[in-house]
Amino acid sequence: MDETTRQRELQPLLLIRDNYEKTILTMDKTFTTDYEGIRLRNIIDFLLEAP
Repeated sequence: MDETTRQRELQPLLLIRDNYEKTILTMDKTFTTDYEGIRLRNIIDFLLEAP
């Protein structure tokens, strides 16, 4: 995911002003940190995580 794609995915979530957790699931492992309260997670790690 390049920077343009990252901003395109983050922008709509940044505009929502509520207290709900927001998560973006991606196949990319380079952007795995949180960004202004939006969690960026690798989808494989997310699916393999035990409940």
